[in-house]
Amino acid sequence: MEIKVRNAFIPVRERLIKTAMRAFIFLWCTNVFCLNVGKTFAQANVTIEKDQSVTIFQVFKIIKQQTDLNFVYPRKVFKDIPDVELKKGTIAVTKLLGQCLSKNNLNFELTDDNTILIKEKAVVVNKAVQQKTISGKITDGSGQPIPGANIVEKGTTNGVQSDFDGKFSLSVKSEKAILVVSYIGFTTKEIPLNGQSNLVIKLQEDSAKLEEVVVVGYGSVKKKDLTGAVVSVGAEKLEGRSNTNVLQSLAGQATGVQITQSQGAPGLAPTVKVRGASSINAGTTPLYVIDGIPLEDSSTNSTDTGITTGSNLSFNRNPLNFINPNDIESIDILKDASSAAIYGSRGANGVVIITTKQGKAGKTKIDATIETGFSHVNRTTKMMNASEFIAFNTAARNNSWATIVAANPTATRGLNVTVPVEFSDPAWLARIGNGTDWQDVALRTAHNKNFQLSASGGNEKTQFMASLGFLDSEGVVDRNTYDRINLRSNIKHKFNDNIRMGLNIGLSRAKEAPYGTGGKSDVVSLALQSDPFFPLYVETGSLGFKDPASIWNTFSKYGFQLWHPYSLTREASTKKTTNISTITSYLEWDVIKDLTFKTSASSNIENTFYNFYWNAGQNWGYSGWVPAQADFKTLQSNNWISETTLNYNKTFNEAHTLNLLAGYSAQEQTTDTSSMTAGSFPNDLVHTLNAGVVNAGNTFSEEWSLVSYLARANYSYKGKYLASAAIRADGSSRFGANNRWGYFPSGSLAWRISEESFLKDVSWISNLKVRLSYGATGNNSIPNYGSIGTLGYSPYVSSGTVNQGIYTSNFADKNLKWEKTGQTNFGVDFSVFNGRVKFTGDIYYSKTKDLLLNVPIPILSGFSSTLTNIGELENRGIELNLSTQNIDSEFKWSTDFNISANRNKVLKLGANDAPIDINVSSMTSRTAVGEPIGMYYGYVIDGVIMSKAELDSKAYPVWPGSEAGDPRVRDVNNDGKIDSNDRTYLGNYQPNFQWGMTNNFSYAGFELSVLLRGSQGGEILNHNARYLKSGVGGGNRNMYAEVNNYWKSDAEPGNGMIPKPRMLPTTVRDFGSSYWVEDGSFVRIQNIRMGYNLPKTLVNKMKLSNVKLYVNLENVHVFSDYLGYDPEGSTYQSGVLVGFDYGAYPNPFTATAGLNISF
Repeated sequence: MEIKVRNAFIPVRERLIKTAMRAFIFLWCTNVFCLNVGKTFAQANVTIEKDQSVTIFQVFKIIKQQTDLNFVYPRKVFKDIPDVELKKGTIAVTKLLGQCLSKNNLNFELTDDNTILIKEKAVVVNKAVQQKTISGKITDGSGQPIPGANIVEKGTTNGVQSDFDGKFSLSVKSEKAILVVSYIGFTTKEIPLNGQSNLVIKLQEDSAKLEEVVVVGYGSVKKKDLTGAVVSVGAEKLEGRSNTNVLQSLAGQATGVQITQSQGAPGLAPTVKVRGASSINAGTTPLYVIDGIPLEDSSTNSTDTGITTGSNLSFNRNPLNFINPNDIESIDILKDASSAAIYGSRGANGVVIITTKQGKAGKTKIDATIETGFSHVNRTTKMMNASEFIAFNTAARNNSWATIVAANPTATRGLNVTVPVEFSDPAWLARIGNGTDWQDVALRTAHNKNFQLSASGGNEKTQFMASLGFLDSEGVVDRNTYDRINLRSNIKHKFNDNIRMGLNIGLSRAKEAPYGTGGKSDVVSLALQSDPFFPLYVETGSLGFKDPASIWNTFSKYGFQLWHPYSLTREASTKKTTNISTITSYLEWDVIKDLTFKTSASSNIENTFYNFYWNAGQNWGYSGWVPAQADFKTLQSNNWISETTLNYNKTFNEAHTLNLLAGYSAQEQTTDTSSMTAGSFPNDLVHTLNAGVVNAGNTFSEEWSLVSYLARANYSYKGKYLASAAIRADGSSRFGANNRWGYFPSGSLAWRISEESFLKDVSWISNLKVRLSYGATGNNSIPNYGSIGTLGYSPYVSSGTVNQGIYTSNFADKNLKWEKTGQTNFGVDFSVFNGRVKFTGDIYYSKTKDLLLNVPIPILSGFSSTLTNIGELENRGIELNLSTQNIDSEFKWSTDFNISANRNKVLKLGANDAPIDINVSSMTSRTAVGEPIGMYYGYVIDGVIMSKAELDSKAYPVWPGSEAGDPRVRDVNNDGKIDSNDRTYLGNYQPNFQWGMTNNFSYAGFELSVLLRGSQGGEILNHNARYLKSGVGGGNRNMYAEVNNYWKSDAEPGNGMIPKPRMLPTTVRDFGSSYWVEDGSFVRIQNIRMGYNLPKTLVNKMKLSNVKLYVNLENVHVFSDYLGYDPEGSTYQSGVLVGFDYGAYPNPFTATAGLNISF
């Protein structure tokens, strides 16, 4: 059966679009003109996001969004009620209501059906002669005042309520009277006066603190009722961070989620892995769900490197690149399979759910943020200077000539092994001087600006949030820039008590000049390799010594190398523009009580344009004269989805809570790309392709579709025993005709032990819960047409005419199906000491079957291999998270600490379990049974051969042709010789464990946050060491400064680890080895945030709600022994090649200062 939903949904889609547009116009109008006040709803506890001044209706809206309680009140009682000043943090609903009502002659009480009645005070003061006046203050357990508490003389109707500061004054009959003090959410207390007249009364809470809500697929649950493994990060943890992609701000804060900033260019997304890698050839990135739209990370890797890498339009296509971090309300990451199974065939790598901010009822609130800062590479690579390089090059030429003449005494010394006479000429040495550090040329101090403006508000019927964001960011590589503008409008409208709708519109436009991200042959790597004795400009004004008119051209005959950074930046024009439009619309209808129908239609449209032009000759700055060339590429993508769900939520007999969900989903994406290349430009005045000769061009179009049915049931008995079960059926166009549909079930159980009677009296335990889950998820990230025999095209000549031929390019497999991952998870959640210490721990085991691998097939089929389901791998791990409120007074100090470890192992591969090798520039990445995926595979270097005597002793085998001072290669298989059979596993990028720790401090308006994170045990493949340490490029490229400790002679062996210089890469130098593999362990000061909130008295005089000044520092310092720029550096963003650093863009230190103003 063919899964294709486009035609069937065209009429529905057109109607939905028309309806959405009409609703959009209507909602904007009602937002402006609708001013009616209606009833609101409330809950037991709420979180206030920041200091703010709000109306009573905004308060009710906040409560409604976070609790299940109802409100009943007469409208007239709120006439002329003043605004309420709220403080950031967690507050009980009763406290919040007290602040709103206590000074306005209003009272409230809770009924049996969880309805809070608000009415005018009916306090009757005893008219008898009063004999005693009592005053005092009501506080909670931490000493915070409780406004609105009821203080009544026992046995009478004589009573008052505490004011905003918790204070009260009451006249009583006798000094022996008893006061009854009560407040919703606290235990009622009786206080015998016994002659006291000034009291401080502390009330103890009799219910839990604020219940956190966690967003899961197609709904949300209270965290206490969660049965799966989900990590949640709220907007408060993202506030003030200067990252272009919100995922960067999660690093070190999301347990079990490895977030690696592989390259530091602005706008470049990090690499994300949730609980390890569950695939070899299919995708390893999570699914992203943005306001209900599931979007895949379509980024692809290519072993192609160099200045034109930016032309790969599938590079860096993470969906969150174009979401303004300031628009995000919360991020919830579904880690275990039971949570992610509701997303079926796309949940194997985890699911990241993004919820954007919504408006709240009340007066319009305006937030404005202005931020400016700079970025700088503090951790540069230590390279040889001019004099060190001259000495090294001289030794290399002499050593190579010695080898040549030893083998052939009559040989003639060629220029490639001749020491330049200029190196001993005082005039030339003076001209060379200290030479040039090409890092100083390629890198710069970059500046950035960020402007944010948002408005939100509304009334009970309609709420809105609109925002504008503008980011102007320079990269630290010369001429690298990234600019982005974001517009967002989120609107909700309630037609009546039963029907609601919403419309979210997000627009983004990003312009970038992507210099420096191409690895091996791009500016970062080549700047390090360039010889340091050349000047920034030669005397003719050209960039390099290849200019025939320059006196520096004398060095051309010796084979020296220079890739002037400006030849790759200022002699090239690179522009990339991406436009993203995201529209989400939904309609909700409460069909009957407890039954809700919801339908949604959404779309994500992407248009990308890329222009590249390279000037002819590059002003003599490149290694050779390269003719002018130009590229123009486009990518257009349209992803739409329509979903309908039915949700039933009912509580029976106040004990049994049942939530049922059933739904249908249809999604389709089309992608069209085009490419043109031109050359033979007459000059560099016009950079468009029409000025040259177009010599290549192609277009490509592809699409995929997915149809799904889903169901979930959640059950709770008295909030004590919890169970959840879900299933999703996916039909995908990507898979074989015999396996179109996949089924993905899950189930989970939880037991809140703290609710049992035997723990009820243990007051120091706030919550104790154990969880157990199992689920099956899939991975459908394979080529869209991998299961069918697609056609390829190739020209051929017939009768002197060139014709276009057609051939079948791959073997069709009707049985191709999903990779399927089954995962078991056991977790424990507990909090103690009234929630001041919270702990979450999980252990898990997952097994992925039917891995998609290319396996050999008989050549008689016409193909050498085909993609099929055959492999297996496993992941197992542990995750721990501890949060503590160390000090909770006027001075506050809290700590969040997390640590996680994952072990990955391949269990089964293709025919005979043959390993899978990927070879990139002399290094092999091997995936083999019994090992983690993506192992570095090569030779082990045990230092150098220290002397000729040691070599002649034949104490150990050596590489054929080795001399004293050459690398000593380990005989791994102990067969007495060195050959390819001595290659072995050298490590991999996966750490033994990773951790993060955040400390937050606040006092008197001042705030300080410090985030540390680290990784222990992983290795990084320093691919640059191929040139900069092994000397593959001979002695004509610059080297790491540590190579100065090279072997000079038997008497001067250096440090015993660095071989002698050579002009030619002899023995093992051009083969992947442990010489290129380094420890990737590090500890990083990831973030320091400092802020100051102006005093309220001053802010109020300015007629503002809040003013905050802050400084944000990113990537402050990294402690690492890695020779390169950063131990997380990687030229590749995903797959088994993550960890190959072939000149990755440096991660800079960034400092920003900002001002946030709320109106």
